[in-house]
Amino acid sequence: MASVGASSVWHCILLLAMVVLTGEGARAKRILHTEAPSPSQGVCSNPPTVSNVSLEAYSGVWYEIGSTALVKARIERDLICATARYSVIPDGDLAGSIRVRNEGYNIRTGEFAHAIGTATVVSPGRLEVKFFPGAPGGDYRIIYLSGKAEDKYNVAIVYSCDESVPGGSQSLFILSREPELDDEDDDDDDYDDDDETLSRLLNFVRDLGIVFEPNNEFILTPQDPITCGRNGYDD
Repeated sequence: MASVGASSVWHCILLLAMVVLTGEGARAKRILHTEAPSPSQGVCSNPPTVSNVSLEAYSGVWYEIGSTALVKARIERDLICATARYSVIPDGDLAGSIRVRNEGYNIRTGEFAHAIGTATVVSPGRLEVKFFPGAPGGDYRIIYLSGKAEDKYNVAIVYSCDESVPGGSQSLFILSREPELDDEDDDDDDYDDDDETLSRLLNFVRDLGIVFEPNNEFILTPQDPITCGRNGYDD
């Protein structure tokens, strides 16, 4: 498939990354708290998107490494093991768009929940995601993408902002082809300066000038293979 820019999270329903499901809040480690915007600063940022994304290569399973607190509170309450599965729609009225399946395990009900939607390209690196007919489209911007298209990419960062909310409502997802990122232990002999650790990815976000609200810190999403029912990684 031709390379196309792609990227879109959701309004009050969010994520292509990443996971728009019914349930009630993942209990996870809160690890990032940024400074509050100044009174003159608008909440929504306008970071550059990845301009050349192959939708075919972007397809497949992505594991959610973490997302921001408002996502956990509104969309992913009690959800762990969050994943997103994308597939290019080959024909019909939506040919060339992406079918989105977001899934997570609800620790309160003991069941998996999922949401199915469609993502269409708005501009290079930016998508609009809809989960219900007639519902407003959710913003989905791919602002970071590592790896080669022929290798199906490695790590993605997805940003969105719902400007219909007064002041804007921001969301961030870090997605990976594997349930865990590189180890950050400096004593590890295998540690490499090019490893994609969580701190480096979050520093990348900060360097773009993205500032999150005080109550909207980044929170890790548990991906324990036993709890998530995985003996190995999904294809």
